[in-house]
Amino acid sequence: MVLYASDFDQSKYMKAADIGDVGAEKRLKTKTVTKETGVGEREETKACVWFTNTDKGLLLNKTNLRVLQSAFGNDMSQWAGKIVVVFVAMTDFRGKMGPGLRVRIPPPKENYRAPAAPAPKPPPAEAPDDDFDDDVSDVG
Repeated sequence: MVLYASDFDQSKYMKAADIGDVGAEKRLKTKTVTKETGVGEREETKACVWFTNTDKGLLLNKTNLRVLQSAFGNDMSQWAGKIVVVFVAMTDFRGKMGPGLRVRIPPPKENYRAPAAPAPKPPPAEAPDDDFDDDVSDVG
């Protein structure tokens, strides 16, 4: 069995490289949200979303937090079971452009709701009386 040092240096948080190149995206189902303290160089406290289909959590910056809050509400305990798309975009981080993670809410599937029944067609309108005699037998 070969041991690699890089296997022991894995972050428990997602980064852009975990998703792919700019434009790559992944649909994820939320499991829970936790409060993570001592994150990054500034030792910040951030919300972290954990998913059912990956082991890594997504630390929420203000932009991603606001997207999820506007879609799912302020009570983060209610976010479980929601579907989000995490994608890679070029972002500004401390004055430098680079790949970063963003979230968006996918549109509902087409089969999620039955389409509305078409409105019934109105009965055909009667033709207006044109004051012409419909009997053409006397035309000679």
